[in-house]
Order: sequence, then C-alpha cells, then structure tokens
Amino acid sequence: MQHTVIPSWYQREGYIKSMANLIEKALKKFDRPEKVVIFFTAHGVPLAYVEEAGDPYKAEMEECVDLIIEELEKRKITNAYTLAYQLPVIAIFVINLDLQKWLDFILAKMSNPFQKRFEELVK
Repeated sequence: MQHTVIPSWYQREGYIKSMANLIEKALKKFDRPEKVVIFFTAHGVPLAYVEEAGDPYKAEMEECVDLIIEELEKRKITNAYTLAYQLPVIAIFVINLDLQKWLDFILAKMSNPFQKRFEELVK
C-alpha cells in the first residue's frame, strides 16, 4: 500500500488558504467585521517539551498564525488577532459548562493587550 507521510502541515498552502477562507466567511457574519479580534487557540504543551526536548509545536503554531494573517492581509483583512494556548483543564471545562461560562473563564486567564477589546466583543 502506498502512503505519504506529512510530518507537519501547518505551513501547507492548502491549509493556510482553507483557514483564511473560514475566517473570512465567519467575519462576514458581523455587522462590523473590521472590529472583530481574531482569536487563535492551540493546544498547550508542557514547557519542558519545548525548552528541553526541542518540540517545535510552539514555533510551528506561531508561524502558522503568521501565515494565516499574511493570507488574510492579501485579501485586505487586517483585523487585530491573538494566539492563546489551551490548558488541559479547558477541555473538561468546556464539556461541563455553557459557552458564556467558558468565555468568562478564558477572560479571567487572559493577560494581553486584546483583553479589553475581546471583553467588549463578547458581551
């Protein structure tokens, strides 16, 4: 049986364009799409994996976001954006609680320049 191994797909053109397409489509649902902050999330990994074991995941996720943003900018979409890493507890939290409680939890954990703007958008 023939097969192809793709060790990483975060920078593949088809993936980047697909993600940009999804974001562009989602933004059209807002009255003022240019004001929406794009909130990327990625699974968190233990810091030791990145610092000690050399896991490329964090760098790949950051580059992936940069590539998606570059694709959006080619389409004249220049929204503010941020990348957050999920904690394992969030998966359990989301299963057990409603969306508003999940957003409240995320907002309580955020400490970046987009926090105030994000709070305005979700209320």
